[in-house]
Amino acid sequence: SSQLISLQLKRLRLNDRDKLDVASYTIYVIVSANKPPVLKRRLLSQKQQSKHNFSLGQSGEDEAVIFLEKEGYQVLDRNVRYGTKEIDVIALDKEINELVFIEVKTRKKDYFGDPSKAVDKRKLRSMQYVGAIYRRIKKLDLDYRFDTITIVSGRIRHYRNISW
Repeated sequence: SSQLISLQLKRLRLNDRDKLDVASYTIYVIVSANKPPVLKRRLLSQKQQSKHNFSLGQSGEDEAVIFLEKEGYQVLDRNVRYGTKEIDVIALDKEINELVFIEVKTRKKDYFGDPSKAVDKRKLRSMQYVGAIYRRIKKLDLDYRFDTITIVSGRIRHYRNISW
């Protein structure tokens, strides 16, 4: 819901006889009643921390952060979510001054194929949504891209600028 607010402004000016004229006009401003979005960090409960898939994912994200820092990236945030949508790592590629939103996929074995295939169009749209909110809230006017990092049996692969 929005409100319409009317502002009356007056402009003073001198006329040709050095008398003061007052020009008045009205500006209408639409003010949104919606609160700005709030980003949250994902915090795991004790129960979640004890489950294998959560601890594997967390350790994979830790490895990905170490990998990114070695590659010259500056990690800005981790596990940023808005509603049910989440981005695992947000980093700055200092070499080209580009903001990078990264999804990390960790597997013990590659029984089910390449884990990068788990980042489908729906997940990419979800990352784009959270990325747009993050850039707006943090007031970051930088180029940006979406990457995926996969970790299978300790082997790390970095897929840059995913677009599928």
